[in-house]
Amino acid sequence: MKLLPFLLIVIAHTTSFAGMIFQFDNQTTAIGIALDNQTSGTFGVGGIQMTATASTGVFNTTADNFGINQQASNDDTDGFDFTEGGGSGVAEGLTIKFDQNVLLENFDVSSFNAGNDQISLKVGASNVATVTGTGTTSLGNFALTANTDLLISTTGGIYGNGWSLDFIEVSAAPVPEPSSMLLAGGLTLLLIGHRRRKV
Repeated sequence: MKLLPFLLIVIAHTTSFAGMIFQFDNQTTAIGIALDNQTSGTFGVGGIQMTATASTGVFNTTADNFGINQQASNDDTDGFDFTEGGGSGVAEGLTIKFDQNVLLENFDVSSFNAGNDQISLKVGASNVATVTGTGTTSLGNFALTANTDLLISTTGGIYGNGWSLDFIEVSAAPVPEPSSMLLAGGLTLLLIGHRRRKV
């Protein structure tokens, strides 16, 4: 019985990784360059691969902003907005997914029109976060499984005045260390053998 607390400590030990920042809003970043004038693209940071797909139009990266250029009148060509007709228009956004399980840490936007703009982050019908201002929004280490779509879309605002996606920070989901799991398995067998001898 004295081995049980030690066993629980060993099982709880996992390896985690520092946050990886996927930077979108600058023409000098690899992601900004790769996505500029494209409908989708895949790129990696720190061993994590992310695929981003535009909801409409093509991505547009400038020196300070990242958004969608939609061939429509009144479009904010380097931001995410409604293409026409205000709230009744087509909402611009993007879908991202990762090649492995990740924890969503932070989401950062700029050029946000407070009082008009609103952004939703959803996985299926589940709301991950609603963004209502410029700056960094914590996503609370939301667990996103591999190859699951995260939809980021404009849910409020006016056409011709959009927001810019600056970065998304994620980390790889913690995984148990193999040596810890072997040790835990061995200790479990010892504990079972010890209990059988007592009986």
